[in-house]
Amino acid sequence: MINICSLCSDGYPCFELSAINADKPPLTVAQIKDRVKQFEKAGKTVIISNQPYFYKKAELFPGSAFVIGADTAARLINPKYYGGSYENMIETLLGCKRTGSTFLVGGRNMDGVFKVLDDFDIPDELKDMFISIPVDKFRMDISSTEIRKSRG
Repeated sequence: MINICSLCSDGYPCFELSAINADKPPLTVAQIKDRVKQFEKAGKTVIISNQPYFYKKAELFPGSAFVIGADTAARLINPKYYGGSYENMIETLLGCKRTGSTFLVGGRNMDGVFKVLDDFDIPDELKDMFISIPVDKFRMDISSTEIRKSRG
């Protein structure tokens, strides 16, 4: 995945692991250590943060290209996560855009249907900050959560 993303973006590739997620319980120290090990074994750089929201990550890491799945892209443009306000969603994501941050979006199986960036109605003023990862370059129908469950 990181090799494909390096083709889509300039800069130093690394992974960001958030100890806190907007939709999931916080990670325990043991979970963080286990997840970091998988990156260390592969010789990859991982950054651990406590920021559950991309607008905060964009402030911490300006100019970053965040690699996300289509499911996360769907949440990013959902006003529900901005107090139910479409205007707040636009203004928040424009703030990310002003930091120079972008989102590389990979296809994702969502409720039994494989979705890609083109399946979502990205507001015009935000379209240039969302970049599709071509399906022929990368496709994985299983989530990282499912992979971890299968490993026990």
